Amino acid sequence: MISVIVLVMICLGFLFASIMAGKAEPSAKTRKVTDGIRKLLLAAPVIVALIFAVLFCTVLKGRLIERTSHALIVLCLWLYGSAFYVNVLKFFKNKSILILSILWMIVSVAFAIFLTPLDRYCDVMFASIHEFTYVLGGVMIALWYFAIVRNHGSQTRVCE
Repeated sequence: MISVIVLVMICLGFLFASIMAGKAEPSAKTRKVTDGIRKLLLAAPVIVALIFAVLFCTVLKGRLIERTSHALIVLCLWLYGSAFYVNVLKFFKNKSILILSILWMIVSVAFAIFLTPLDRYCDVMFASIHEFTYVLGGVMIALWYFAIVRNHGSQTRVCE
């Protein structure tokens, strides 16, 4: 159950950082790089879903529910870590966003690495909430997309 609390805290930290980022002006120096990373990140979930669909249909036959929920949660953690990294690049002059993003980037990546072994994920997270992990992962993806798209629109208006 602690793992669910950590995931919720990461989501809240991401939501708070994206609200702060929406009000701040991004660095013009890193705009080209961060826009490229953002475009890649927007396509990443679709690419990962296609790759895992092939893997689940061919190689990874057993424990399908555990494997698919594991893939979803770990993907979300990596997406959040990457989004925090983009914030670090975009707002390196804004100390509050920088510190918040570095902290939550480390937590997201560390938790993704911690949950990467399937057996550990099953012991730590899946055993306590089972199929609810799909709901949690879906909410995490939706929140991530919402924040990424919303912030890009508001920062485009600020910079133009």
